[in-house]
Amino acid sequence: MIAVVAGIIVRQGRVLLIQRSPGTRYGWCWASPGGKVEEGESLIDALVREMREEVGLLVHARRLFLQVPFADAPSPFCVTFYVVDVGEQVPVAGDGVVGFGWFSARDFERNAVELTPANAAIRTALVRWLEGR
Repeated sequence: MIAVVAGIIVRQGRVLLIQRSPGTRYGWCWASPGGKVEEGESLIDALVREMREEVGLLVHARRLFLQVPFADAPSPFCVTFYVVDVGEQVPVAGDGVVGFGWFSARDFERNAVELTPANAAIRTALVRWLEGR
């Protein structure tokens, strides 16, 4: 199973999502920034690298949020979501990213954006967490 990491960044009650480039897996869909863990890399090291590559941010993992396995053909994978801290840094669209946006719990509840399967799988937990903050 392929290991994937993703970061959840919250600012003023909104979550940062990236829009994936067309021609990539789940192109045009919205997702938490992240990506595959490389051989010999820890989950946290991969998270730091992927966040830097996709949104140009240096992150500090605050806590594990959820792990979600997928039996997605042809390559099953497991996404480990972390809540991360970025301070006052400003994101910029990087590798494989068309753009980014900040989304509220209400946006998730109304299905305002088309999410990747991994982000769709955590939608309810994310809304509950945002509303409970």
